[in-house]
Amino acid sequence: MKTYRIQVRYDGSYWDFTTQAESIDDAAMLFIKKVNDGTLKPSGEGFYINSRIFITYEEVSNDTTQQAIRQEA
Repeated sequence: MKTYRIQVRYDGSYWDFTTQAESIDDAAMLFIKKVNDGTLKPSGEGFYINSRIFITYEEVSNDTTQQAIRQEA
């Protein structure tokens, strides 16, 4: 298992999601599932360009960072 962090900025909102999964594809599918069923809510930051979508993802490998991660699975 690896730890992944996915951040999405869309339509003035921001989602920040960290989870453990076998691959980034599995982590992305879990992100989509949680957004669709309403268990992952966006924060309304309001200063992003509404006509663009920004998606970033990373594999978290720093042991110090992993200690602060909450399990989302």
